[in-house]
Amino acid sequence: MDTLFSIQSLTKSPDAKKRKPDEDAQSNTNGSNAERRQKESQPKEKWTTVRKKKRPNRRRKGRAIRSRASAIIIEKKVDNMSYADILRAVRTNDKFKDLSEKVVTMRPTQKGGLVIELKKGEDAEKNSCCAAIEDALKDVAKVKLWSHKVTIQCKGLITDLNTDDELLNAIEAQAQVRRPDKSDIRSRRKTFGGTESVYIRLPANDAKKLLAMGHIKVGWVRCRVSEVVDPKKCYKCWSYDHIASACEGPDRKTLCRRCGENGHQAAKCKNAEKCALCEGAHAAGSGKCPRYREALRKLKA
Repeated sequence: MDTLFSIQSLTKSPDAKKRKPDEDAQSNTNGSNAERRQKESQPKEKWTTVRKKKRPNRRRKGRAIRSRASAIIIEKKVDNMSYADILRAVRTNDKFKDLSEKVVTMRPTQKGGLVIELKKGEDAEKNSCCAAIEDALKDVAKVKLWSHKVTIQCKGLITDLNTDDELLNAIEAQAQVRRPDKSDIRSRRKTFGGTESVYIRLPANDAKKLLAMGHIKVGWVRCRVSEVVDPKKCYKCWSYDHIASACEGPDRKTLCRRCGENGHQAAKCKNAEKCALCEGAHAAGSGKCPRYREALRKLKA
């Protein structure tokens, strides 16, 4: 009993309570020193240089324009003249001996004419070929030169201030292209706030240069330029994504584009608008038509 009492009194004595924290602190110090030495003995990690990330360009890129080769279109004036007769008249003419080197292919048209597709080259050569063929076939056929053109929208022009000549001169000077003709301007449409959008047809190569600029300054006005994209349209059934030669739909050529009824044209129509494709309250081919918007979405995708 005396021995047990002495042990309990020793553990509960004030001196024992004072000694215990000191021992714990010393043991903690020894442990921290050991951890520090262990960390120092480990190989140090190398610092890495953090580079600032570039912000992604959120500007939507436009559709790439692929310029197509020019072609000479020959339409017959004489009814009893066939495609073979036109081709024979061109090939047997001594003026066109060198024409075969410039021709890629030839094909007939639906109306019995001839399309001569030329190689990509200078516009002057194409115009000279077209003029020579027109001179040789002036009595039997009508000849014209077709070239790939793109419709451009110039947005933000001031109504009654920015004239057509001012716009054409700005395109010539800033895009460094040939000055367009006034006949290339298709329409001027009022938008909002006294501004207008001008739609102009340009050769594909000139359109590329203008679209690469993004904007053009007409007078003191800075207007945005963009390409007008239209989906492929069938002129037989009025649907999209195919042409008349591959059409399997109904023939709507005699219908009114405004109301969809037969017997009159849209210019003389007084009926309410009704689309022949979706039966909506708009004319066929309108930008409000869901069929048109779906075809345009597929084209831009």
